[in-house]
Amino acid sequence: MRRSTRLRPGRSRSDQAGQEAEGSTRPHPYYGTVSRPTTSPGQQRKQPKRRLPKPLLFLIEMILVALGVAAIYNATFLAINTNMNLGIVLEIVAGLLLVAFGVWRRLAAVRWLWVTALIVGGAVLAASGALAAFGTRDTATDQDQALIVLGAGVHGRTVTAVLAARLNVARDYHQRNPDALIVVAGGRGPQEEIPEAQAMRDYLLARGVPASRIVMEDKSTSTAENFANSKVLLDDLLGPDYKVAYVTSEFHVFRASLVARDAGLDASHLHSETLWHVQPSSYLREVVAVGKQLVLG
Repeated sequence: MRRSTRLRPGRSRSDQAGQEAEGSTRPHPYYGTVSRPTTSPGQQRKQPKRRLPKPLLFLIEMILVALGVAAIYNATFLAINTNMNLGIVLEIVAGLLLVAFGVWRRLAAVRWLWVTALIVGGAVLAASGALAAFGTRDTATDQDQALIVLGAGVHGRTVTAVLAARLNVARDYHQRNPDALIVVAGGRGPQEEIPEAQAMRDYLLARGVPASRIVMEDKSTSTAENFANSKVLLDDLLGPDYKVAYVTSEFHVFRASLVARDAGLDASHLHSETLWHVQPSSYLREVVAVGKQLVLG
């Protein structure tokens, strides 16, 4: 049965239909004036965006700024007291990004930007954890005929904290295995007054390691050259068949194992612990170096 439509007094059928189509109000016989929806059935109402509570948002911003400032300060301290390297530069860049995300909300509102930052940051943390887990598992048995100490920078004539930690492990190894040769490997680089090998030798001599047990390799400028040049020296001193180990920082053990294998050395390893304030720049630099090693060889 067809429903009839009553015309209002003084209005034509076309006027009434137009007003109803525009969603105007009309009196209801029981409930009074009722508003008609202006949206069509196919349209969806937009939901308001969910936002973090302001106190929580402010706390997150302050944490980001604090971490960024701490990273910049720490990297600047290392640049002044040690030698500038890629890791220090990367730590400064990371600090600036943290400060930027904490200060400029518009920057943090760019979805693809902070998602990318989270992915990259998570990947770096995961890779750093993997490097630390691999590097802290020593494989040396204290029965090697030689121990190679990989260089890690000299500030002027003084070994850096990272290098001192490696040399301390070599000193302890000598006490357990006094017959083994200790090869100190490292040439002279920027901001260094003497070759690393010379500074390393002086450090060990001052701590009771006899000169007759120390072999200097003072020409290398990279980990690959450390191993290649040390192998030449050990082949001449010990012949073709000998057991060798190397000592380096825990973050560096994995890449060093790849380089040693490429140099023709079947070497076990010992690790030294890295000071907490040196870890950020060291791991940032090493993650990049390992990626390059795995991709380019």
